[in-house]
Amino acid sequence: MTASPGGDELRAALRRVLDPCSLKLRAPVDIWELGLVDDVAVCGGDVTVRLVLTDVSCVFYRGIRQHVIDVVGEVPGVETVTVELATDVIWTPDRMQRDAPPVAAGSSSS
Repeated sequence: MTASPGGDELRAALRRVLDPCSLKLRAPVDIWELGLVDDVAVCGGDVTVRLVLTDVSCVFYRGIRQHVIDVVGEVPGVETVTVELATDVIWTPDRMQRDAPPVAAGSSSS
C-alpha cells in the first residue's frame, strides 16, 4: 500500500506553479504565495486543490489548472488530482502571505 502524499510535498509542488500575470510583469510569484490556493484536501491518494482567482474572468485558469494537475500528480502517493474553482471566495491582496493555508491529510484545511 502506498502512503498518502504529505503536506510538505504538496506545498512544494504547488509552489512550482507560477502565476502567468506575474511572469508578464517579470516578478514571478507562485500560486501558493499569491494566495490562489484556498484549500488542499487529501484522502488516501486522492488530492483536491481548491483555487481562487484574482479575477473571475481570468483567461489563464485552464493553464494554471493543468499545471496544478501535472505537478501535484508527480508527488509520490498521488493517484488522482482534482482542481476545483472556489466561486464563493473573493481574492483580495490580503490573501498574499507567507502563512498560506496548511495542508492536512484526510481533511479539508479551510
